[in-house]
Amino acid sequence: MSEALGHVIIAKDRPASPFEFWCTVEVGHPNLQVGSYVIVSGDGKNILGIVEDIQHSSQIDSSSHYYAEMAKRTISGSTTVSPTIERYAKIRVLSREPPFNVPPDDRWKVRLMKADDEEMLNKKIPRDNRILCGFIRGETWVPVYVHSEFLLGPEAAHGNITGKTGLATKTSYAVFLAYCALSWAKNRQEPTAVLMLNVKRGDLMRLHNLPENWDNALNKIRTWAEAAGMQDKASDIVAMWNSAKELGVDPFDIEIKYFDYQGDPFQPTDFTNLQLYSYGLGDMTIEELIAALYSPEEQAPETQINMIYTYMEAVSDREITFNQMLGHLRQYSRFGPEDAPRARERGLFTAPDLGNWHTAIAGALYRRLLGFLNRSTRVVRGESAHGNPITFDAIEPYKIHIVQIFGLSSSEKRLVVNTIMRQISEGLARREKVVNRVIVFIDELNQYAPRTPSPVKDQIIEIVSRGRDLQLSLLGAQQFASQIDVQVYGNFTTKIVGNSDEAEIRQGRYRYLGYFREVIPLLEKGDLVIYHPMHISPLLINFPVPLHETVRG
Repeated sequence: MSEALGHVIIAKDRPASPFEFWCTVEVGHPNLQVGSYVIVSGDGKNILGIVEDIQHSSQIDSSSHYYAEMAKRTISGSTTVSPTIERYAKIRVLSREPPFNVPPDDRWKVRLMKADDEEMLNKKIPRDNRILCGFIRGETWVPVYVHSEFLLGPEAAHGNITGKTGLATKTSYAVFLAYCALSWAKNRQEPTAVLMLNVKRGDLMRLHNLPENWDNALNKIRTWAEAAGMQDKASDIVAMWNSAKELGVDPFDIEIKYFDYQGDPFQPTDFTNLQLYSYGLGDMTIEELIAALYSPEEQAPETQINMIYTYMEAVSDREITFNQMLGHLRQYSRFGPEDAPRARERGLFTAPDLGNWHTAIAGALYRRLLGFLNRSTRVVRGESAHGNPITFDAIEPYKIHIVQIFGLSSSEKRLVVNTIMRQISEGLARREKVVNRVIVFIDELNQYAPRTPSPVKDQIIEIVSRGRDLQLSLLGAQQFASQIDVQVYGNFTTKIVGNSDEAEIRQGRYRYLGYFREVIPLLEKGDLVIYHPMHISPLLINFPVPLHETVRG
């Protein structure tokens, strides 16, 4: 097979522009497909492009004419040569070297991309700012990078991963990107931490459980691929990990720390770097309390919200417990402002004086708080003003921190997520700190930043709006980006899409994908399309399976 795939063609039905053009495809390149990356050369210039479409045609006018001719030859036994098949590929321009803004001339040669061509793909990203984010297939696996300042801040920040559960491998890609980001940070002594919320059973609670060494890891990959029905991908996964290791990405060099709650059945028993966390009323803000009490789809009554604020201001020392608050609300529901003085004299009313309140509102709040406490026994401490919360000081540089929230009630999850995000935001705003950048991965982001009005998403909106200045980067994931708040989604600089339903991809917020909308429903495990501002076009990338997944029992 020759190195050249074909050459640029310019015709009335296939004109060339500075941004896209067609080329011929010679017989003998069966691996050429939509998403392949090519180099187009001529007149001392080079174009990096991606195959956006492939068409085969012939000079026969119609399909009925074609089949009639084939039938005629079959009946007569004719040995006439079949019609000549014309093969064409549509190329979308990604980069030019040197820069020029005119179409290529005809006869320019087209070939598959090689490792030596990497610089054309990543030239806009300075070498010190390159964080590996995956690979593209040319003749070999070619690395693709994202710009550190546009993923972690301060130029921009935040990333989003969309796709079907199971097929899009959202969590697996988040782990791979975490390895890459922390490896970049360690190499440059840039104190960075990753915090990931585990929402699916024990998915991330085995992240410390790696193969014994690299040789053993490569063998585990082959065994894993065979068990997963991906035997044909094993050599590709091995090749990508070998390339990643050469580029400085080493999972064996990344430490893990877990935050878990008492009684979690997925708690690691063979690992010591673990903190059991819990929360008292004094560990949260008023806004976090409200977000925990009311679900995202609820419109919290203003009268109840006002009473919560009034009460919390009345106990400003914040050394009050949930149980005490519950008792006070019950008293407010039994005695109105006019009855409270006499009840206090008789020892029946010990709650702080709020000046004015309505017993029915207090009763509604009492029932809501009681329901919350009954559903939140895993992480909420009713008898203590303070528990053992996850604080910014517990976040360590160059480590992946896993917070187990699977098994918690929805209200407990909201409490944990909101308090963690506040702690990190406040910590990064300090003048003195041991961690300068933090990436937070939140799966099922639609639960915390839905499109509908919600008391839960204010913290998320605040983070995506000013997180880049703090170098706090949110990496969110969900099945449907259309379910995410528009303001939140609009602040994601980097967007990653895996296999998704066609109906979802037709939504307006996927317009940036262009032709890749047609490709998304066909993606396999390990295939993603990434959009990053340092690349002219979305890129079809692959990534290797995280090593901890290869040692599942």
